[in-house]
Amino acid sequence: MSLDSEEPQAATITSIRYSKIFCEGYGDFRLQSSDGVIFVFPQWLLSYSSPVFQDMFQLGDSKLEVPKPIPEEDTQAATAALSSSSSSLTSLPQPPTALQVTEDALTLDLVLRHIDPRQVVAHINEKTIEKLLEAARKYQLTAIMSWFEAEAVKHVEHPENPTPGISLMTYNPLLVLSLATEYELPHLAQRAACALIGGSSSLLHKDVEEDMMVWYHEALQQEQTLPDLGQ
Repeated sequence: MSLDSEEPQAATITSIRYSKIFCEGYGDFRLQSSDGVIFVFPQWLLSYSSPVFQDMFQLGDSKLEVPKPIPEEDTQAATAALSSSSSSLTSLPQPPTALQVTEDALTLDLVLRHIDPRQVVAHINEKTIEKLLEAARKYQLTAIMSWFEAEAVKHVEHPENPTPGISLMTYNPLLVLSLATEYELPHLAQRAACALIGGSSSLLHKDVEEDMMVWYHEALQQEQTLPDLGQ
């Protein structure tokens, strides 16, 4: 079974890949990412952390499938992505069954690290945060949303140039505003809007959705019409 209506398409058969961290023996429930990586995780922890998984298990809607074959180029991409993070993959015999999900291996790895108290959670990464928050919304993982609200104003790990001590709010408030608006985090969105209004114009040269630029200019116009309370 898949949690989404669209399932990964079958292609040339290749070996199934496993997360080195969430491998056989780590738990009793298997999930297969969209790019063909198997993650083995405790079912009770999924149920405890996510109302979506809890409802699925309680309703008996957790029929599993034999892992689908994944194109060779997709498994290679998954290996490269996880190798660049703190996880890696290993080849093992195919498991009997696994639940198909639409998240790629890197995103699923990040999600499970947030759920599992035994694992270290990585700092915010601008290249992966949107997919992580989308998965958090899908599975109703409120802890990840709370983590993002706190972490956005603390440390950020820049993908190209790690800069300890600089927050995502300071470095890219427009991205924070876009994400906070999309994922209904009003307090964080308000702080990001204030940071933009009071910040440098260079902060506008960021790669985020165009409608956020419109939102920013409207907020700036409102700020300019407010009375000067300091006089």
